[in-house]
Amino acid sequence: MKKLLLSAIAICGALSMNAQDVIFQDDFEWLAPWSAYVNDKGEHVGNTIGENDPGVYCPYIHTPKVDEVSGQQALEAKGYGILLAQNGKPEGEAGQSCYLQVNYLKFGKSGYQSGLKLPSMVCPEGKVVKLSFDWTKQRQGSGLYDPTQLVVIVENGTEVTQFPVPTLDIEDGAVMSWTPTSVTLKGVKVDASTVIKVRPEDKQWSVSGQHRWFVDNFKAEAVDEAGVEGIIADTENAAEVYYNLQGVEISNPAAGSVVIVRKGNKAYKQLVK
Repeated sequence: MKKLLLSAIAICGALSMNAQDVIFQDDFEWLAPWSAYVNDKGEHVGNTIGENDPGVYCPYIHTPKVDEVSGQQALEAKGYGILLAQNGKPEGEAGQSCYLQVNYLKFGKSGYQSGLKLPSMVCPEGKVVKLSFDWTKQRQGSGLYDPTQLVVIVENGTEVTQFPVPTLDIEDGAVMSWTPTSVTLKGVKVDASTVIKVRPEDKQWSVSGQHRWFVDNFKAEAVDEAGVEGIIADTENAAEVYYNLQGVEISNPAAGSVVIVRKGNKAYKQLVK
């Protein structure tokens, strides 16, 4: 049964790449069987963002099991890898610091930093990858937000390129919500041997401190290389795209509502007047 389940997970990962121009996509809804886990205290896996509650139950990703397959094994069967670092130690030598939420992931704890290696993907020649995802930072009990700053790392053998993720400027004490973001991986090849990682930036990696974060809804699109300069440089003249606080795109935000505005490669909250 375990082998059959892992095979089914891998097949789902392959099917998600069939859409035109989308070379990888995952909303983590397939994690639902693992997210249904209840511990021996009767605690259910929580939804920190949806409940606006940093104190909900978050089990380590390897704890919930379905047919003897852990959540971590399920992720790895789809080609993911969990990145770990602790107080100056190299990746892979720290304890677990990836957690399961209701169909999304949480990374990091005090002194332990964590990130995610994405499954392999192939970008057609003449195009570049635009990687999109929803993320946010952890709010502490005091109301302060962790100062987490993410990077996307692309590794082709010994060639390593880092792309900064747009900074999240969240007011301390604000309601926890998703922010959609995107990074265009310009100037690098992406093929089956390429390794793509998302994790805190170097100065927050392998150090003590709290740099916790949540992620959901990955999508990698193959976009025309000729249009990339405009996508990156023309932020000032880019059209504004609106999302509600749950990260769902909306076309006509109502007056008095708070929305997330994405303009080019920048995102920010705004009160609609």
